[in-house]
Amino acid sequence: MDRIAIEGTWGSREWMTNRNEILLDWFNGDEDALKFLMMISDATELWDDLIDKDKEISPHQINKAFFYMLAQIPENPFYARHREYLTPVIIQCINSWHDANILEYGDRNQRVIAYTLRNMDLQLVQAIVFLTSGYSKMREVSALMWVEFGAKQDDILEWVGDKA
Repeated sequence: MDRIAIEGTWGSREWMTNRNEILLDWFNGDEDALKFLMMISDATELWDDLIDKDKEISPHQINKAFFYMLAQIPENPFYARHREYLTPVIIQCINSWHDANILEYGDRNQRVIAYTLRNMDLQLVQAIVFLTSGYSKMREVSALMWVEFGAKQDDILEWVGDKA
């Protein structure tokens, strides 16, 4: 697997390697699908950091994300084959993230919704599993995605807390 698939600013190298093994299994070994997802993930993590203003962002990170979005993702063979299916899913993920950024400042119930909405990028992972491995595989791993990449990553009660 080349650097794109394991590079990132979040998670240990061991965690990222394990994540990639899980995803490749779910994606029926489609490395282009994994590369597409990793480029999207890097770019959206940077976008979130820019909006939250909670991390120092280097020019290298900005340049890399824009290069992904403008040059590498459009040329990615997986994305090129499935652009019409994936683009509406990406739009829904972006919209959910915007809603999460509003609702996270609301009352406790709104923060619970925000927690889920900020993880709606898992819909993109589900779409990739569907496209690479079919409906049965998507159903087999769909709930597991929420555990592996949502519930195991955060303590929802701590995240929701009593901010208001």
